[in-house]
Amino acid sequence: KIVGCQGCGACQNGNHICVIGNEIYPLCKVCDTIVLASPLYFWSFSASIKAFIAGYLPYQRKDKYPHKNSVLLMTAGSDQFWTFEQSVSYYRFVTKAIGWTDIGMCLAVVVMVRKEKDI
Repeated sequence: KIVGCQGCGACQNGNHICVIGNEIYPLCKVCDTIVLASPLYFWSFSASIKAFIAGYLPYQRKDKYPHKNSVLLMTAGSDQFWTFEQSVSYYRFVTKAIGWTDIGMCLAVVVMVRKEKDI
C-alpha cells in the first residue's frame, strides 16, 4: 500500500526518512528498472503513482538518487493526439530530476464502440 505525504516534516530532518514507512522504497534500492503503470486520471498519473514519486524523492535523497532505468505504461479512454501530453511531460521531468534513464513508454488508448441501442 502506498500512501501520500502526511506533512509531518520527517523528510526534512537529517536522515530524510519518511515516517510512513512504505515498504516499497527499500525494494527500489535493489532493482534496476522502475516501471510506472497507471491509467490516465484527469490527464495525469493516478494518486498512487504521485504518492510513490513524492515519497521516493526524500527517501532516496540521502543516497543521491542511485541510477535506475524507468518505463512508463499508461492507458486512456481517449484517442486525442494530446491525451498523454501532460503525463509524458511530467514523467520526463521526474526522470530528469531524479536521474533515471527513460528506456521506453507504452501509451495505449482504449476506444469503446457503442451500439445504437446502447446510446
